[in-house]
Amino acid sequence: DRAPIELVLRLFIHQLTATRHCAEDREKEKEYKDKLDADTRERMPLSEEERAAVERVRQLVGGEILLLEQSGKIDLNGVVDNIRVTRFLRMKFRTMERLQQRVEREERRKDQQSGGLLIMDLDGLSFSTTLLSVLAGPYRILWGTLFEQYPQLIQQIIIINAPKFVNLLYQTCIPFIPQDYRKKITICSDNVKATLLEHIDECCLPVELGGTCEMTSSGEYEIFSPIAPPLHPYPKASPLQVPLELLTIPAGSFTTQKFKWTAGNLLEFYMQHDQEFTLFFFHAQDDTDDTNAWREIYAGCERPALPQIDTWRWKVPHDGYYYIRYGNEKAWLFSVTVRHLIYQLDGCEKKIVTPITTFNN
Repeated sequence: DRAPIELVLRLFIHQLTATRHCAEDREKEKEYKDKLDADTRERMPLSEEERAAVERVRQLVGGEILLLEQSGKIDLNGVVDNIRVTRFLRMKFRTMERLQQRVEREERRKDQQSGGLLIMDLDGLSFSTTLLSVLAGPYRILWGTLFEQYPQLIQQIIIINAPKFVNLLYQTCIPFIPQDYRKKITICSDNVKATLLEHIDECCLPVELGGTCEMTSSGEYEIFSPIAPPLHPYPKASPLQVPLELLTIPAGSFTTQKFKWTAGNLLEFYMQHDQEFTLFFFHAQDDTDDTNAWREIYAGCERPALPQIDTWRWKVPHDGYYYIRYGNEKAWLFSVTVRHLIYQLDGCEKKIVTPITTFNN
C-alpha cells in the first residue's frame, strides 16, 4: 500500500519546530533518505507529490526546539502559596537540561547552532493586585535564575494572546530579562496563528496552536507529549513542623555561619523567609576567614520570599570547613530574618547541627 503524505511527514519530522531554511544540503538529504530503509522504500514507493512533501520537510529542518508555557492558565496564587522553592527549581532545571540535551543533539546532527523557542500563552490571565508582586518577586527570581544558568539556550520568546495590560506586565518583567534577550521577544495580541507561522512552519506547529502537528507520537528524535493545561487549583502543600531558628541579616551585608563536616555526611535543610536574600555555600580545606581561599561548592542564587518552608537534602562532597553565607547586600535600610534549621542524618536518627561560629561581614 502507498503511504499517505501524513505518514511520510511523521517519519521525517523529528523535531517539534523548525524555522525556514531553504539552502540545499546534500549531507542532510542523504541523512533523511536513509531514515527509510531499503525494504520500507520498496514496500511504500513514493509518488511525486509525496516526494515533494518529503523534500519540503527536508528543507524545513534546522530550527529550534519548541517549548510552550500556558502562563495564563497557571494558578499563580496557588503556586506561590504552596511550592517549595528548591524542589520547584530542580523541576525547572530538569526541563532546561532536557532542552539542553535536545539542542546539543540537533547541533551535532546539523553542525550548526540551535536553541529553544519559547511560546508563552497568556490566554486566561486576569489582572489582580497579586499579579505584579508575583511577577516582580518569585517569578522574576525563578526565570532570572534560569536565564543566568542557561545563557542563550532560549533563542526566541513569542508571547501570544497578550491581554490589554501587557505593557504593564512588560515593564514589570523587563528588569530581570537580560539585555540581549529583549530584542528576541515578540508580543502578539491578535491573529496568533499568523504570527506563529512567521516563525514556525504549520506542519511543525501543534494543532492546539493552529498548526497540523499532532502531539501524540514518539520516534527516534522526538519526545512529544500532549498539551495539557496546568494544574488548577494548584495542590496544597503539606505543613511541616520543624523547630526553626532565627537568623538576622543586617542591611547591606552578609551573615556567615561556619561548619566542619566530613565527606559523605547527609544533611537536611529547612528554611523559610518573608524577604528575598542570596544564599551561598563555600568550602575550604582548612579553617580560614580569608574569603579568597573559599571555593563555591553549591551554586549560589537569590531566594524568593515564599510562605512554605523549603527543604532539601545534600550530601557533603569533601572533608573540611563549610561557610554558608546569607546575603542582604542589596538592602539599604532593612534587615532580613531567615528561619532555618539543619539536621545531620544518621540512619533513622537525625540531630540538629549548630554552627561553629556566626559572623557578619
